[in-house]
Amino acid sequence: MMKSSVFFWLVTALTFLIFEMGHPGLFFFLSFCIGALNTALVSQWVDFGVVQGAVFLTVSFLSFFVLRLGVSRFIKPSRPEKHSNVYALEGKQGIVVARIEPSCSGQVKVGGEVWSARAADASSIEVNEPVTIVHVVGVHLIVKKSAV
Repeated sequence: MMKSSVFFWLVTALTFLIFEMGHPGLFFFLSFCIGALNTALVSQWVDFGVVQGAVFLTVSFLSFFVLRLGVSRFIKPSRPEKHSNVYALEGKQGIVVARIEPSCSGQVKVGGEVWSARAADASSIEVNEPVTIVHVVGVHLIVKKSAV
């Protein structure tokens, strides 16, 4: 005959497994499911609730980190790093619409928008010259002359 504590931990494991199916990719609930399954196994021999709770928390905590580290090795390389907002402009081409001097910034048109820009090297860049965006600092684009 099955002890009530074993039944409790098996129902708890099933509940966490159902929660994990509703939130795939987190592995948060799956670690609790693993902890509950291990605690169900231990509760066949140990009736003391504090020990069962300690086994549940310890195994859940350890399985969370094992799952996170094990799965992150496979997930991170498949996600290329994407720049967003103004940093997505790095590497794009633009046209100078207001002369860029070594001592003061000018303006560059990129994708229909006009941005303040400074030269990457201390050179002047004339109007209508093509430039490449090297870096973004605050609201200024750092540009260099393109060989277009």
